[in-house]
Amino acid sequence: MGLNSKKISQGIKELSGFGKFEIEQGEVVKVDVARNTIDVETDKDVVRFDVSLRVLHNKDTGLILVPKKGSSVVIAQIEGGQDYCLLQASELDKVIIKGGKFKVENNGEDLKGLIGELIDAITQITVPTAVGPSGIPVNIAVFTAIKQRLNQILE
Repeated sequence: MGLNSKKISQGIKELSGFGKFEIEQGEVVKVDVARNTIDVETDKDVVRFDVSLRVLHNKDTGLILVPKKGSSVVIAQIEGGQDYCLLQASELDKVIIKGGKFKVENNGEDLKGLIGELIDAITQITVPTAVGPSGIPVNIAVFTAIKQRLNQILE
C-alpha cells in the first residue's frame, strides 16, 4: 500500500469512527471495591489494570456491578484514552445502586410489596398465653419506621 493509500485509509477510519472503541473479553483476576476497579486478563493474554466498574467517573450516583474474581467479563475502552470500563459480567459478587429508588420484581411479585406485607404481618402478631392471647407487639413503631425507610429506597 502506498503512502497516499495509507493516508486515505487512515482518513476513512477517522471519519467513520473505526477503532475509537475496543471491546475485549477476559477473566477477572483482582477486584478492588474501594476503588471501584478490577484487573482483567484478556483473551489476548494482556492484563488490563484498573478497569472501572463505573462508566461515568465524575458521578457519585448510578449502578455499580461488582463481578466475582474468576468470572468472565466484557470490557470496553473509553473513547479517547487508555481507560477501560466493565460492560458485562458472567457472575456478580454484588450490585451497588447509589441514588434514586430501585425495583426488584420477578414473576409478578415485587420486593417492596413482599417486605411491606411481612412487616404488616409482624405488627399484627399475637401469641397464645395461659391467660388468653397477647396484645400486639409493643414495638410497632420500630417496624413502621423500618417500612418507611424501605419506601425511601424501594420503588
